[in-house]
Amino acid sequence: MGTGPGQTVVASTQHGIDLFDANGEYRENIPLNRTDPNHDANVVRAATEIKNGAWWLGTWDGLYMASSFEDIKKASMQNCRSVPFNPYSLSSNQILSIFEDNSGSIWVGTESGLNKYDPYTNQFKPFGAVYKENLNGKSFISVGAYGKNLLMLTRDDGLFIFEEGMVRPFPSVSRHRVFTDYKFLSMYVDARNRIWLGTYTGELVRISPDKNVELLSSGWDVPVYALCEYDGWLLAGTYGKGIQAWNVHANAFVKEPGVYKLDQEINRLYKDKHGRLWAATQRGIFMKPRPESAWQSFRPENEDLFADSNAFFALAESASGQVFAGSKHRIYSFSEENNNFVPVGILDFPELWITDMQFDSANHLWLNLNYNKISRYDLSSGRILFYTVLKKMVRSERPESHAV
Repeated sequence: MGTGPGQTVVASTQHGIDLFDANGEYRENIPLNRTDPNHDANVVRAATEIKNGAWWLGTWDGLYMASSFEDIKKASMQNCRSVPFNPYSLSSNQILSIFEDNSGSIWVGTESGLNKYDPYTNQFKPFGAVYKENLNGKSFISVGAYGKNLLMLTRDDGLFIFEEGMVRPFPSVSRHRVFTDYKFLSMYVDARNRIWLGTYTGELVRISPDKNVELLSSGWDVPVYALCEYDGWLLAGTYGKGIQAWNVHANAFVKEPGVYKLDQEINRLYKDKHGRLWAATQRGIFMKPRPESAWQSFRPENEDLFADSNAFFALAESASGQVFAGSKHRIYSFSEENNNFVPVGILDFPELWITDMQFDSANHLWLNLNYNKISRYDLSSGRILFYTVLKKMVRSERPESHAV
């Protein structure tokens, strides 16, 4: 049960949802499946409005998600169902309860267990009775160079390092309380080799080269999705309060970031080889040519049927200095001649979307996707190849052929 527009009471029933006015008077019934009244989708066990105004409906046919209450009436909903042998889908199609906690995580109770939804990776994490202490199932959200080694940040399981051919918890800090108390979304290694971590609730964690861990309370209370060092500042891209700044010289947050202020929902920050600062946001791409310059905005033509047409999640730069941007299902390159982004590739699988991208030393563009999948975009042919790790790396042109 929930409350819709105009204090409408929304009740879940065996035949869809019933609407009542504030006085308890019945108004109408809305079936989720309009063609078959006996369809499992019409057995609604839970109806919840989450913080962004979207509605989640739990049925015997999985989850139905609508961007607004009006979309329910128009039958414009996304259906999310259990996928056999996929550990990051729902445990069952029979949904019993839905709850959003204070951190923004959504918990879904099913006939076969509890699932926690992660809005950033667009996937579910089942909670069972047994926890296997290995790397399988850990959500690695950021990987970056750390000296001659690789540093890897997980969302829920702390910091790892790849050195001497092995992955192990980052020494001396992995048992610090911050890694049990906070959920992480971003990582950055600055020029002084300090590690910065952004959390879901706005705090920053700074780890010095001698492994001293500091928790920096910002008071932002919003997710920090991006971190970038720029012109003497550590910039934090947040989802709700734009770009915030930490003065690395004064060793303090600034209340007004001044010329760095950008009132957008930030998904990624990147400084390119020319010294330009780029921001991928929910409302387009922004670029600052120089520290003293104003932001320039770009809204590429994005005929993406599965996402907000102005939402961009990733930025990367090739060896030649060409900047690429990723929306949910499309890849764009920046044309210096036309001063705009042009589409160069498409991820034609609605269940998958781009969460990050980066070039390797051979100038291959690698895409990080939800469901813990990776793919490589071939700049010359325009093909997207999908990879998974079994006992060896296996390649395919379709993601369905891979075990997750």
